[in-house]
Amino acid sequence: MTRWRLEFELGGQYSLRPGATSLGRHPTCDIILTDSTVSRRQLLLNTRVDGVELIKLGRQSVRCNERELDEEAVLAGSGDVIVIGGRPFATLRVIEEPASEPPWLLSVDGSPGLSLGHAPFAIGGGAEDHFVIPDWPAGAAQLHALEDAVIIELSDALRAQLEPSERARLGDEGFLRAEPGHSLRVAGHDLAVTASASAGVATTQFSVAEDALIRLESYRRGGVITIERGAQIASVYLSALRFALLRALLCPPSPHAPGEFIELEQLCALIWPDKPLKNEYDFNVLLHRVRQDLVRAKLDVDAFIERAHGSGRVRAPIAIGAQILDQVD
Repeated sequence: MTRWRLEFELGGQYSLRPGATSLGRHPTCDIILTDSTVSRRQLLLNTRVDGVELIKLGRQSVRCNERELDEEAVLAGSGDVIVIGGRPFATLRVIEEPASEPPWLLSVDGSPGLSLGHAPFAIGGGAEDHFVIPDWPAGAAQLHALEDAVIIELSDALRAQLEPSERARLGDEGFLRAEPGHSLRVAGHDLAVTASASAGVATTQFSVAEDALIRLESYRRGGVITIERGAQIASVYLSALRFALLRALLCPPSPHAPGEFIELEQLCALIWPDKPLKNEYDFNVLLHRVRQDLVRAKLDVDAFIERAHGSGRVRAPIAIGAQILDQVD
């Protein structure tokens, strides 16, 4: 996974952990500033494979190079300069690490194993796809390599062409979890996932909630969910509606307990309290985007989202037995 660091203008550096890092005067921030003109929570840095999202939280002005941050997150890359209150604060750098063997290989129609070193690995008929199948639409399949499995995300067109047995394993949002040795036949082609020699040390991250601490931090434009278990820590930043969805699952209203199934209609009312016409279609679109965010953060999607077969009920299994702290900014 790509790693990033901040090189401070006044000297020193800080390695950003995967997920979200907060910056401001508040004592709970990851990077604490003493400048009285900076807000208690001024900036959120959300690491991704292709860069670092900068989300402005406070009132003080923030720029990335010459671009002013406002309501929208800005994706910064290596060499970009973060300016707070008109003063250069830090330069973002990618941490160069020795190349290692990716743990997962993909075979298409019996081809030699293709390294899933890209995140995500795209298959389709487009010139930008990592593996080209001419009779598929561009970007028809996206493969996301996790620690213990590969998440296969299919377009609507490919989902419709799945074998019935495979369609039953596919979630409503188009995701399929492929473990070592799993093969998938779709649209006339066979996809097979195998583990390379380096995959033997992989472990599932935060798939079991016992003894875990889950902290929800709500901000004006979204929120951060942080999961801690022993020395392990991971986090993900979600925009407002996506955060509201997971918050409803992790901290459900009475009489539901964390980890219990909740009816879709009740979830829609919690996510869109002022929009009673929102329905299952809107919920499924939002849920799909939440799943994508969790995959990008290298978190176990199935631990956060489980749909009951044959109904619209949804739950977050990771909440069972976990200590959950719901913090409002």
